[in-house]
Amino acid sequence: MFLVRLANETKPFGNEPTSVLLRIYSDPKNNDLMNESIICTIFSERKIGPKLLGIFRGGRFEEYIPSRSLSRQELSSPLYMDLNLLNSRITCYIGRLLAQVHSLNVPVKKEPLLIERAYIWLKNLHKQMIHKMQTTKVSVDLSQVGSQLLKICLYLKISKERFFLCPKEVTCQLLTEELEILEQCVLRSKSPIVFCHNDLQEGNILLRRNSENANNLDLDKGNVNESLILIDFEYSGYNYRQISNAPYYSIDQQLFPDVEQQRILISSYLDEMHAHEESAKVFDSSSIIDELIIEMDRFTAVSHLFWSIWAFFLAQDSPIQFDYISYGMDRLALYYDKKSSLMQYMR
Repeated sequence: MFLVRLANETKPFGNEPTSVLLRIYSDPKNNDLMNESIICTIFSERKIGPKLLGIFRGGRFEEYIPSRSLSRQELSSPLYMDLNLLNSRITCYIGRLLAQVHSLNVPVKKEPLLIERAYIWLKNLHKQMIHKMQTTKVSVDLSQVGSQLLKICLYLKISKERFFLCPKEVTCQLLTEELEILEQCVLRSKSPIVFCHNDLQEGNILLRRNSENANNLDLDKGNVNESLILIDFEYSGYNYRQISNAPYYSIDQQLFPDVEQQRILISSYLDEMHAHEESAKVFDSSSIIDELIIEMDRFTAVSHLFWSIWAFFLAQDSPIQFDYISYGMDRLALYYDKKSSLMQYMR
């Protein structure tokens, strides 16, 4: 990604921007790029994402937005007293943004995609591990994950009872079996399938520079899209509603949204969804909020398992300097911590 500017002595024509972002695709032959271009176009038109200025075979030009990414604390439970006002307003805005995304009708495959993608990652990971074991170039040894998992559970302060649910050995077969259990739970959940961003983490939510002061976030003016912008649509597509919130669920349990913040999020979400419906419906918002809080709690395990598999897969060959294995182990430990909640769908 590059920031491209006009030379100081060059005057723009009309409304031509003086600065734009240039995104270069790492793999122009990727079959998912057509879908991503469609999604970028729709997000641009709805002002949910940056304005799309142009597409070419190897990348695209986007509006440059003076902004910063949200911090994990701003997405977190409002434990930080000096951030309370900003946190609650940002939570309201995120709820409204979620509703705007979920209400979209996008001309792409309308079947849930992330679980299918996780199966593909595990299959490819297994093949890569076999190949690298044969060539004595093992970069990811899942057997080491099992031995470290219990230490991570202690670090993350997982309860003693759930501590003993973690496996002593982690294999691709074990992860596949867990994914199969997860898939059955999700199917029984009856969670609606909607269009989702699917990577809702703080780095993909931009706060415009003129909105950094909490007082500028005037909820009554309905200017959510003038304050927050979503970026990076690599994983966007149709999915079960609550999976789309991952990884809004933090690894750091102290930063996990508390019930009060979840109510703020869901209430704003329902208000915005109601505004997008063609006909007004009368509903008991308090009961729906309670139902969605339960759904959020149960789907936390789905988030953790998906992103742990993602991390183990990318640990093989990713050029990015990131400790994928440690991240994957953290997520896997938290999956086992929350698995019993997800299993409520099987009762």
